[in-house]
Amino acid sequence: RDRDVTGVQTCALPISSRSVPPAHPLAAIAAELSLNLGFTNVTRATIGVDRPRSERDHLLDDAEYWFNEALKRDPGNLGVYRGLATAATAASEPRKARRALAEGEELASPSDSRFAFQAGRIYRDMGDTDRAISAWTRAGAYVQLIQWGTALVRRSQWKNAMEVNMAAVRIAPSEPTPYRNLTTAMNRDLGVDATLATMISLSTASPNTPWAYLEAADLTARLGRADEARFLY
Repeated sequence: RDRDVTGVQTCALPISSRSVPPAHPLAAIAAELSLNLGFTNVTRATIGVDRPRSERDHLLDDAEYWFNEALKRDPGNLGVYRGLATAATAASEPRKARRALAEGEELASPSDSRFAFQAGRIYRDMGDTDRAISAWTRAGAYVQLIQWGTALVRRSQWKNAMEVNMAAVRIAPSEPTPYRNLTTAMNRDLGVDATLATMISLSTASPNTPWAYLEAADLTARLGRADEARFLY
């Protein structure tokens, strides 16, 4: 992974596309039916009723079976890979989930924001922060990044909060919330000096956006450094 001047780690995950022949129309219909059965079982296993572990595992096994049936019939259907990853995540099998998403990402067009959005959600749910950020950045899902970054700050998960909010700042520099979240997380984890340096760097990178300047000014004012605060305001 790369590390930028702010000290926040970033991750670039290149996506290479491959293609498979289109399925026969009847096979594609059968695959959709199998997909629906798979997702129904995942929903039954994970939402609503508090089921015994054995029943939940059985539903997830059935879901995986139906997703694999869909894969046999229509390997170009990206919903198959999302389904396999969703079932594996629910079953606490992150390696299997990552493998399914990686196969889907190889098939998806680099401009397929829908699949990237769904992959980002699954990566987030399995706790893979780097891949979730990468996928949601490709999808332009800045609202989701901001919401996630805010939740991480509320849970005091400072390192992940720094990564997620920095990603939100980069794709939505006009939004004030990720700057505020980033200031809070960096101040708690790296200290005042690193936080101020980052805000100044961000303000230089986006001179027409006031939020980084204001966060730096507010922080110095709270510390009683009035001269610095007046300069920044």
